[in-house]
Amino acid sequence: VNDNAIWSAFLPCTWAVYEDMDGQVYIAEMNLPLMAMVMPGVLGRVLKEVIREEDEMLKKATGQD
Repeated sequence: VNDNAIWSAFLPCTWAVYEDMDGQVYIAEMNLPLMAMVMPGVLGRVLKEVIREEDEMLKKATGQD
């Protein structure tokens, strides 16, 4: 991030967990695959690794592992 500090505001990426009036729970996050496509060089490569790791965390958090 030192070489591209302007992008540091996007890392770490966050999830929003919320419940609607009917009790349905949702998890929302930024569209990281889209962001990875437009990130230059090493940032795009690092973001792809972040996507993989976040996918694994989300599977574990929702019992889908």
